[in-house]
Amino acid sequence: MGHQSKIELYYFVFDDENQQKDLLIQTIKISGCNCNLIFINPKDYINEQTGSFDKETFKSKVIDESQGKEISLIATDWNLINKSDKFNGICGWDIIELVIEAKQKLENKRFLIYSGNIRNVSKFIAEKIRENGITERLPIVVEKLLKLRIKICSRKSQFEEILSALKDANTISSIVLNTIQLFGEHKVHNMGNKFYDGKKIVDILKSEEADIFGLKFIREIIELA
Repeated sequence: MGHQSKIELYYFVFDDENQQKDLLIQTIKISGCNCNLIFINPKDYINEQTGSFDKETFKSKVIDESQGKEISLIATDWNLINKSDKFNGICGWDIIELVIEAKQKLENKRFLIYSGNIRNVSKFIAEKIRENGITERLPIVVEKLLKLRIKICSRKSQFEEILSALKDANTISSIVLNTIQLFGEHKVHNMGNKFYDGKKIVDILKSEEADIFGLKFIREIIELA
């Protein structure tokens, strides 16, 4: 029996407690898969001189860490950086907005918000709805909740929810994508498609249009099989 490579699953976790990284690595394991954690502590992006949050450097980190990877989940703690005199603090909702600002195609991924106090999350959403005032249009926060695949859970169930989301991501399409990525340095020839011919597979999947051309490419590969 030939060697069967493991499926590579990548997931972001944003948390202000660095010990969470080791706990996640130890706990999040799925048979037949490599669960690759991308851990970012938002507190690392506080400018010590000004006391403000460096959004641009943070977004650059998100872009760099997700480059060429199929992200299965984006999970974040809710309470991250407390409000101060110099800025309004950072919560899980801010992280989701910054991630999407950094890389818009990530808005199609699964999101998980976990909190030791779920009431803080519901209170935030309620306040945002009240800010909207009386209008025929849905509040922006509600529109985003409906558009994005966001799940909210308690902090104590975060590992269970992360495992569940990653297992769901281990689909046929993920297996096909992982197999194709093994041949990433190979060039595509004679497919009759100007977007692919002469390009390396890795370059097709890493391109900014990957959500369009990358998925079409996978479908055409399957159809040619």
